Amino acid sequence: MSYVLESDFIQTNTSQWNQIARNISDIDLHSRQLVEMGIKQDKIGDDLTKFGNVELPALQATDQNIYDNINFNINRLNELQDQINTGKIHRDAIEAKLDNRPPPNECAFWDIPCKMKETTSQIGLLAVLAGAGFIGYKVLTR
Repeated sequence: MSYVLESDFIQTNTSQWNQIARNISDIDLHSRQLVEMGIKQDKIGDDLTKFGNVELPALQATDQNIYDNINFNINRLNELQDQINTGKIHRDAIEAKLDNRPPPNECAFWDIPCKMKETTSQIGLLAVLAGAGFIGYKVLTR
């Protein structure tokens, strides 16, 4: 089991957040364009003198552009949702790794430096006990 470095986590999330920000910016732009197109469509009905001479194929092209923009926005929203879902899965995996860490006072079986510290402190205690036992033995044998 390996730990995820904080810098790797931040870099991954930064690139995902940058992509999300770009997507939000694109969605905002296209939403404004759709509102402007809607206003122009209302204008077509209100002002026949300005738009009355526009041929039907031109109006159909405008409708097709609106439809294409709506489809584009739907696709971008789906992509954004996929990125959010991927980020959630990644975050859940990191949280699972963090949840599997041993408690702070215990060493994991693969953590050699921690095990060395435990062994060193135990060897020191054994040396003191052995020394005290040896002195006690010498005192009793006299």
